Amino acid sequence: MEGNGEAQACRMSNINSNQKCRPTGTGTCLQGTASKPSDISNSVPDGGWGWVVTLASFFINIIIIGTHNCFGILYLDLVEEFQQSLSKTAWVGSIAFGCILVFAPVSGALANVYGCRKVSVVGVIIACSSLFISSYMKSISILQFTYGFGFGFGTSLCYTQGAVMVARYFSSHRALASGIGLAGSTLGTLVMAPVYDGVRRCFGWRGSLRIISGCAGLTLLCAATYRPLTTTNDAKMSSGQQRKENLSGKKIVAELSLWKNKAFLVWAVGVGLAKLGYLIPWVHMVKLSTDLQLSRHFGSSLLQYMGISATVSRLITGKIADSPHVNRLYLSQFSAFLMGVINLTRPR
Repeated sequence: MEGNGEAQACRMSNINSNQKCRPTGTGTCLQGTASKPSDISNSVPDGGWGWVVTLASFFINIIIIGTHNCFGILYLDLVEEFQQSLSKTAWVGSIAFGCILVFAPVSGALANVYGCRKVSVVGVIIACSSLFISSYMKSISILQFTYGFGFGFGTSLCYTQGAVMVARYFSSHRALASGIGLAGSTLGTLVMAPVYDGVRRCFGWRGSLRIISGCAGLTLLCAATYRPLTTTNDAKMSSGQQRKENLSGKKIVAELSLWKNKAFLVWAVGVGLAKLGYLIPWVHMVKLSTDLQLSRHFGSSLLQYMGISATVSRLITGKIADSPHVNRLYLSQFSAFLMGVINLTRPR
């Protein structure tokens, strides 16, 4: 899955040279006047503990986002278990995928008030609890709520904060660090797909969800590493004052002003349209393989191959995007164009 929310908003700071991305004391980024050089050097260490945060985000994405990416395997078990229509069953995973992005603004708003670490910890708890509860459900409709909304909402809270915190800790190596953190989401497909299949053969799909929920609970330790950074101004204010400042009308207006930028609007609409088709293979690839008289293992392997290519490409593009000679918007547009061309030319 792609990075989203405030992490990508930070990358958009080169659209308007008069506005620069200014991190806040809670690990988020706001558009406003440029900070003083001393503030920037204090708030962006460009490494150090930031690499710990990057690895923490990486491992959270491996387990939690990796589980989302393996829904195509769970999808077959749900179809066999409940004997519902394919479209109704697919809504379970579709809602979960959609909630990750839909609730990203909510996640960002909560982080402005309570901080990235607290929001991420709560997100992990909600995600784990939702997976565990889903393993006992006996209706697709209820699974759409527990797995779809519950797991999706919890994932949105912890996934968004990981992207924000990595961007918060880096400046010159921000794209590479973001690529490493986001690579965990696709590498998780390689890890979680065989884990799910192996456990399912012994305990069934319900047992798999329970064990995976326990594994996801371990990422609480990773979320605890999201140590907030403070600027010189933040250090002079109490936590109550900072919270009041984050809720002030001035900061809300500063965030909303980004939507007046035409280039950002075009970019946001383009990414939204691309997302309409981006996640379809993760849900339907395994079922399509079985419909074509191919084995379930073959379909699962296709998901893993997709994970390998996505992991490698994110690391490479992350390194390329760090170059001062590369326009990140053009790089993103080229990637979307290439993806569209490949889908148009693939064999039917």
